[in-house]
Amino acid sequence: MKISEMTDTMFDREMMGLLGQVQFWCIRLSNINISHALEPGPVSYMDGTGKQPFPLALEIKRVWDYARGVGPRPDELQEIIQDLCELLWAPVAAGTYSIPPSWWETPLGIMVKLCEARDALEVRGSLDTYQLALLSDLTDKRIRQLCQSGELQAEKVPREASSQEQWAIPAEVARRFLESRR
Repeated sequence: MKISEMTDTMFDREMMGLLGQVQFWCIRLSNINISHALEPGPVSYMDGTGKQPFPLALEIKRVWDYARGVGPRPDELQEIIQDLCELLWAPVAAGTYSIPPSWWETPLGIMVKLCEARDALEVRGSLDTYQLALLSDLTDKRIRQLCQSGELQAEKVPREASSQEQWAIPAEVARRFLESRR
């Protein structure tokens, strides 16, 4: 998925799907005879221009806009992402959870990966080829080719928890590359 495909319409579709999951579990939990309702209520956008299906959607929208490069980094970025992941993947009363690998290819999973890439740019760290590929709408393979040819200044570094190496592209180099593509 490309950043340009991350539209408000796609966001609304993702939130309606998330709301459907929440409502499903509310119905299932109501069969346990819980004395209070677990029903997400609609809330307005902060500027009053529209509706979101539930309060967490407002927070996720800020993350979505940051991921696609049209909004500032939310101060509580990591907390919002954690809330989303816990909503989707944490069993009730569980201390841990596991995210299926296939989720990272969904719009919300890619949103999280884009946030990680943007964070790397902002803290002047380095990006791997996958992160720069996400931000530039190029393939990971093409970014690796640019690193190998020297067109992108990068260095090989050990991959976490592996004996393999990966390319590390300094944030400043990545920034210049992204600006040249605009």
